[in-house]
Amino acid sequence: MKTERMSIKEFMNRKETPSVAWNVTKFGAFLPLTVFPLTTIHAHAATYEASPVVAMTKDQIYDKMLTAFEPITNLIQALAYPVASIVVLFGAIMVLISQKEKGFTLMSNAGLGVILVNLMPMLLNILVDIMKGF
Repeated sequence: MKTERMSIKEFMNRKETPSVAWNVTKFGAFLPLTVFPLTTIHAHAATYEASPVVAMTKDQIYDKMLTAFEPITNLIQALAYPVASIVVLFGAIMVLISQKEKGFTLMSNAGLGVILVNLMPMLLNILVDIMKGF
């Protein structure tokens, strides 16, 4: 392998043109991905059937909204406890190195955060019930 030395200015002003073989190889790798959707349109077109449009009531819309946010709330609730544990541990370390105010503030905020995250589904249900009244 040959080592080439140059200044930073020469390196920044250097212009390399890619070879033709490199361009053909790059395009050839993506060619099946660009042609594949065109070949499958006709095969799947016959399988779709027109479905009648069904009007949804307000209650059904609100229920769908709640079920749509359920995975997100479950994820946040699952992550709340480990994150709070790390913050409490960091707060305890702060108390050990004689920064008591910052340490106790971190620990109390972590506990409050876990409580609020676990109350989040109840608050969302309250908001949905409020919106049903309008």
